Amino acid sequence: MSAQRHTLSAIPSIMSEPMRAAVARLWHACAQIDRSEFFGVEDESKWRPLYLQQESATMTVGYLGSRYRSGSDILLIGINPGGGGDAHVHRDPHDERLYPALMSFKQAADTDVLAAFDHLQETYPSAIRAWPLYAIVYPILDAVGRSLDRITLMNVVPYRTRNDKPPPAQAKRLGWEIVKYTLGHLKPRAIVTLGAAAGNVVNSLYTGDLSVYCVPRMRGDRGVTPQAQEVIGHLRAAAKNW
Repeated sequence: MSAQRHTLSAIPSIMSEPMRAAVARLWHACAQIDRSEFFGVEDESKWRPLYLQQESATMTVGYLGSRYRSGSDILLIGINPGGGGDAHVHRDPHDERLYPALMSFKQAADTDVLAAFDHLQETYPSAIRAWPLYAIVYPILDAVGRSLDRITLMNVVPYRTRNDKPPPAQAKRLGWEIVKYTLGHLKPRAIVTLGAAAGNVVNSLYTGDLSVYCVPRMRGDRGVTPQAQEVIGHLRAAAKNW
C-alpha cells in the first residue's frame, strides 16, 4: 500500500472524534509511513543520516499544546527536524525523553494510542525550549500572546535528513498531505512558517483562506533577523483582533 493511500485511509474513521483524539489517531496512522516513502530509492545513499538511525526512522509527528483551541490558536510549521548532521553521533539531552516517546507512540496498539499520545505531548515542551529553534518560537509566542501549550508545531517533512539538507520535492508533497489533513481538525487562527523553506512549501501547496506569516530564520537560529522582527510585528498587530 502506498504511503498516501495509507494516510488517507485513516481519515473517514476519525473525522467525528473530538479534535485532540482525532489528531492523535491521524498522527498515529501517519507515523506508520516509512521514511522511504518520503525519500525514495536514494534514501540510504543520499538522505538518511549516518548515525542515530533509530531516530531517523521515527517520524516526529508533531506537538499539540494541551490547551490548544480550534479557531483561536496558531499552527507553527518548520521544514524538517534537525539533528541529521554527520557529527551528530550521540543523542542530544533534550531528545532523551522525546524520541523514546515518539517510538512508543508509533508502536502503540490502537487501544493505547491516546495514552501514548498524551505521554508524547508531555515530553515535547521541555525539548522545544532546548532547541535552537526556540530563539524564533519565543518571540512569536510573545507577539500573539500565547503560551507554548496554546500552539501546534509540525514540520512539513517529519523525518531528519543527512546533514539537515533541504528535503526533496517528493518528501514535501507527501508531508504536506499530513499537514493538510491535520489542518482540518486544528482549524487554527493563522499559520506561521518558521523559515523560508517551510514558507515556500506552504505558499505553493496551501489553497485555504487562513493568513500565512513567514518568519525568516537566521542560520543556526542564533537570533532574530530584522526581517523576522518585521513579520513578528505584523503578527503582533493582527493578534490584537483575535
